[in-house]
Amino acid sequence: MPHIRPGHFVTTVTGEIPSADLGVTLAHEHIICEVSLHSGNPDNLMQDIPLMVEELVLFRQAGGHSIIEVTPEGIGRDPVKLQAISEASGVQIVSGIAFYEESTYPAWLRAATVDEIAVGR
Repeated sequence: MPHIRPGHFVTTVTGEIPSADLGVTLAHEHIICEVSLHSGNPDNLMQDIPLMVEELVLFRQAGGHSIIEVTPEGIGRDPVKLQAISEASGVQIVSGIAFYEESTYPAWLRAATVDEIAVGR
């Protein structure tokens, strides 16, 4: 297990927590996403909040504490839904930010400078 320094914090969808409180963490997960429009496969989506809560409750019961959710912009990333799922399941969710492929970029990104992208505009 990596060394976690006291005084360091992690931002989750429900607020900051001490990094030491991450506990057992899944590092690359997709909780809410919608890839169907881009993949052509109608089953490439996860939008069922009650089902995701149920799955994360099982993860929590098995000893899990946190998940790093990596769904990028443009394929269903939804911090509000992630917050609801986190609160209902008791699992801490860290939501990353990234962009998928160019066809999914939001309009602001296409004209943004590097500095604007760095701060999320």
